Amino acid sequence: MESPNNVVNGVLDGLANGVKGAVNGVLGAFQGVGKTVVNGLDKPFYAITKKQGPLHIVDRAADGVKNGTENFIDNGIIGSLQDVGHGINNALQHPIDQIAGGIKMPFGKK
Repeated sequence: MESPNNVVNGVLDGLANGVKGAVNGVLGAFQGVGKTVVNGLDKPFYAITKKQGPLHIVDRAADGVKNGTENFIDNGIIGSLQDVGHGINNALQHPIDQIAGGIKMPFGKK
């Protein structure tokens, strides 16, 4: 049976991962729409020059913003909160492990 702090830690990890997935999904959707619009608007320029048009500057900048935002959210805010939560959980788990380690559980469990 898991200790209450491990249960709470698992639930919070699930919520944090859900937020990350939702934000990354929204950013990916915007990126996909942007690429479609830029490619559509670029067709006349490409038909004449056989090169990408200047609108791709916006597309590339948007890619950088999306990637930077994902990284900041995944590894910045939420990642930092998860690290703090894991540290607190490990601290709370220590006395439980020390007490349970010396108690013989029925059926050979420790």
